[in-house]
Amino acid sequence: MNAPVRLESAGHPPPPSESAPANAPARIQLRPLSEDDHSAVQDLMVQAGWPVRSRAGWLWALRDNPARLALSPHAPLGWVLCDGQRLVGYLGNLPQQYRCQGQELMGVTCTSYIVLPEARAHSASLMRALFTQIGVDLVYTTTANQHSGPVYQLYKARGLDDLGLHETRVWVGDIRATAYKALDKLHLGWMKPCVPMLAPVLRLAHQWSGLARPPSSGFVGQVHAVAPPDIGDPFDQLWQQMQDQPGLWLDRRAATLRWRLSDPDQPGLSLLAAQDANGLAGWIISTRYQGDPSLAGRRYVLDLAWRPGCPEAVGALLQAVCDQACAEGLALVEAFRFAGPLGTALAQQGGHVRKVPGASHWVRHLARRSDYPVKADTPWALGGMDGDFWFGLVPKQTA
Repeated sequence: MNAPVRLESAGHPPPPSESAPANAPARIQLRPLSEDDHSAVQDLMVQAGWPVRSRAGWLWALRDNPARLALSPHAPLGWVLCDGQRLVGYLGNLPQQYRCQGQELMGVTCTSYIVLPEARAHSASLMRALFTQIGVDLVYTTTANQHSGPVYQLYKARGLDDLGLHETRVWVGDIRATAYKALDKLHLGWMKPCVPMLAPVLRLAHQWSGLARPPSSGFVGQVHAVAPPDIGDPFDQLWQQMQDQPGLWLDRRAATLRWRLSDPDQPGLSLLAAQDANGLAGWIISTRYQGDPSLAGRRYVLDLAWRPGCPEAVGALLQAVCDQACAEGLALVEAFRFAGPLGTALAQQGGHVRKVPGASHWVRHLARRSDYPVKADTPWALGGMDGDFWFGLVPKQTA
């Protein structure tokens, strides 16, 4: 299976230092991103071959992000490099709120780091703007590649080392869609007419073998879909229990979840909740993705939560996502580069594991206060919502 789309690249190898050479074009200037830059930025995205966002979806993510409003209503939406009226570089700014040992922390990640060849000597100035924001506790990325990784190192970011960050975990959704895609990859498309007749046998074989199928969880309760307006107090209560556990946890307040699920460019976003006799036992967010023709249709798991002492809710939720993918005719369910407590919880659900090469996760803890709670051994519950992975999972027709 191919790797999913990742939205971060400097486009060209970075310069050895932040300073531009003496003969660099002086006309290229750095300035804050404005709302009116949408069309020009999307043109850069098209040049890079990356998915584009509608104006509404772009502003929803960069301007209306509740973490940005908590940082400052005047926090930059991002930055651009300009050559006169033409944009030659871009870096979006995505603040994210965290909790660790009872303390609130402000993190920032970026999205869509793009620099055209003629401006590559200025590429580090975009990153410098990201790292020097006021009121930020940690700066990080979850989607770096061989071009952008060295720029993070330039600003003293360190790579994260967790087994889950080097793998993607996959479960089967619709067995027929999986069979069709497998035949395509094997160049056996002429056998596709046989799949509907063999579907019952394939289904039984899949259930019997347990291959790429979540194990029985033993959860006693029900799983159901929850619409954003119905995400209320029980979700806040579950978040209160979760944040008391050791580790660095992305904000999962009810208000934040309602915002995340209101993405105008992702109609396939879904939150499923598990309920038992004690109330809300957990939830899982996934999104339908069919934007890359080379990939089998799938649901990407983006985030999950479970009540401490009720890990069996994770299995029930994951199975419900697999059932959801099956009903939609999507071949797979995939969790890409989950780490820490989230990675451990998903690893207990089996699935097919494929190694993913490359160093994608870099972080610098600015630690501007003496009681900074994150230490070298603090586990980070990393999922698909922490960075900008979710930002690019949009249909191409949103341009």
